[in-house]
Amino acid sequence: MISQYDGDYSASISAEIEDKSVSLDIYNMTHEMVKITDEKNNPIDVSSGGVYVCMRISDKFGLKKGDTVLIKPFGTSKTYPVTVAGTYRSVSESILITTECADTIGIPYTIDSVYTNAPKENIASENSAIRNMSSKQDLMDSFATFRLSARVSGWDWH
Repeated sequence: MISQYDGDYSASISAEIEDKSVSLDIYNMTHEMVKITDEKNNPIDVSSGGVYVCMRISDKFGLKKGDTVLIKPFGTSKTYPVTVAGTYRSVSESILITTECADTIGIPYTIDSVYTNAPKENIASENSAIRNMSSKQDLMDSFATFRLSARVSGWDWH
């Protein structure tokens, strides 16, 4: 299905860093459907040479490019040492890793999202693998609502 719609894809799994719960977001971005940005909203060219930590995790643990961090997926006893390749802007406390890097070090995952330019009406909704569909505009509207709510409540999410 991913190749049928020329899509990028991702998987999110719950993990820990030093007893802190985080989302480990595993991305394949070969079609450039997903853009990751730095603290100044500049696009980052994500490589397979390590993980990218969100700015809040970087600040909390004092992590910078070249550091090693231990990631432990929930439900396993295995810990994976990974090199920090950089930091990125995120609305959640998360760590980003490419599918290539996750595969190389052996982190198990199941794809849960596909990103494509295909119009919603052209995607076979009867496909049992599809649980939900959102257009780019749906996501932009949702994020705009989130940002407005955050601003009104005085929450600084940098």
